Amino acid sequence: MSFRVRDYRYMDTKRLQDYASAFGDGAIQEIREIWTEDSNVEGGAGVNIGGINLGGRGGKGRSTSQETTMRVNMQSLFGRVYSQLNAMDGALQCYDFDDEIDVKSLNKGDIVEISRYFELSPLNQMIQHVFNLYNTLEQMGLVKDSLDAQAQRAMSQMALIFRQGEESRELPLVSRTESSGASVIFVAKSNYLIVDEAELSGDLTVFGQVDRLIPTGVDVDLSDLIKTKLPSKHYNFREAFIKPFEQWPEALGGPLNRESLKVPGPVLLVAPVAVY
Repeated sequence: MSFRVRDYRYMDTKRLQDYASAFGDGAIQEIREIWTEDSNVEGGAGVNIGGINLGGRGGKGRSTSQETTMRVNMQSLFGRVYSQLNAMDGALQCYDFDDEIDVKSLNKGDIVEISRYFELSPLNQMIQHVFNLYNTLEQMGLVKDSLDAQAQRAMSQMALIFRQGEESRELPLVSRTESSGASVIFVAKSNYLIVDEAELSGDLTVFGQVDRLIPTGVDVDLSDLIKTKLPSKHYNFREAFIKPFEQWPEALGGPLNRESLKVPGPVLLVAPVAVY
């Protein structure tokens, strides 16, 4: 197999570790590398590896996250897992941009690599639009001046609920097809994103496991794929958020077309490990 350089957008490290364990790769040794930057005028910068300072002068410093180091390790692990699967006859089923997908030829649990044009669920797009607007107005101190009381309550409630789960929000991405082949949906989790949410769309390749196969004649509702926890009084996600969005003012990014959240079968739902 030829060498490939992937522009990773998403990596589910937990699922990847599970895949690696199946091949006996085991856990990755974590490399701890913490850069410090002196806050004093005469200070310098140094690197601390394993508790040993290599250069730099005193002063209170700030440390960057070791996320980059872990990410490099995970990308290397993914490359090994991918190569091993690709070398096994029939273990990995690949679909290029122009390849149609027949759900009847797949089974739950199959490993697939699918290249398509993906876009965020319209609901996620609207939620993000509302948050961006709300944050801008809030920072400028214009929330009370720009919105009536009902809109203020609705936006502040949504902001509170979704910010509570901001690090692990579900982001359904869909590739619809007008051909006889299946549409493709995968649900990314925000805590595994490598890029900004806005960059998780466009021409992408998703690698993962077949989770569900939806036949012709059955619709998938994208709102059902968002599992954000709601207060007990909001027992129904649709009642709490979908209906208000259907009457949302155009000036605030609305209204939401309820039919835009439905994806008619056949549909292939993929549990993503990596997106690039």
